[in-house]
Amino acid sequence: MTHTSMPSDTNPYGHGFTNLSPTVIYRTPPKTATPSHQAISKDPHLIVLATWLNAEPKHVAQYALGYQRLFPTSRILLVTTATTHFLFQPTGQRIQELGPALEILQDVQNTEKVLLHIFSSGGTCAMYQLASEYRTQTGKCLPVSKIVFDSCPGTVGYASTVAAFSVNLPKNLIAWGIGNAFYRVVFGRENVVQLAYEGFWNEQLFPRNAARLYVYSLKDELIRAQDVEVHAEATTRMGQVRKLRYRDSVHVGHMFQDPSKYWGNVASLWDSDYLSGPGLITLAW
Repeated sequence: MTHTSMPSDTNPYGHGFTNLSPTVIYRTPPKTATPSHQAISKDPHLIVLATWLNAEPKHVAQYALGYQRLFPTSRILLVTTATTHFLFQPTGQRIQELGPALEILQDVQNTEKVLLHIFSSGGTCAMYQLASEYRTQTGKCLPVSKIVFDSCPGTVGYASTVAAFSVNLPKNLIAWGIGNAFYRVVFGRENVVQLAYEGFWNEQLFPRNAARLYVYSLKDELIRAQDVEVHAEATTRMGQVRKLRYRDSVHVGHMFQDPSKYWGNVASLWDSDYLSGPGLITLAW
């Protein structure tokens, strides 16, 4: 399918990005783009970034720019999410907003490779929902080759969940109230965070052989390092797992502490079909 919306030079996510829906933003590379050759493998056909909750475009743009430098010929698909999606938005409306992302993923051919990069609990929940709907529509798992988990996945706790779903909201009692409301609304029905945590082991949603990189920090106050490590350890039965552990970086801020280490590990993950190292752990200090 061809997406004909014109890119905007003033898009807050960066040059060349086009808003396909309120939560789906897309960029195709210029025809003059050439590979950077920072990786051995051919650039991904598509890079999917599932952002953290309430992420500001200017912050997401820095990751998008990093990928443009690493893989200049790749298309980039942004899937954003906000606390209001969980509190107020009907599921049908959310699926409708995700429609352009589903169409783009359904257009991926068997020979084309997709890199999925997920941030925090917001990204994990969004991709679980997207993968579930993709399965419903196609009967297949999401066509991703490699997965980066940044500051996720985490398990469920009252304080951490309220904090996570209040992130980037005003630091006042209203924000805390919204976080509490989210916890009551969601966990009164079903535990979506836990479903997403376990969903990445579901071979009907995500390919078993997709190599995975976990990026996390010992000082992350929202997603505990031990929860990420437990998930990574359990995932080793499915295939190749790599870990990049920081000591002092904050939640979804690991890239800023050591960009070269961060992007170097992403490139190594993409080249993992050629490079050995299942279970490899890198310390970023």
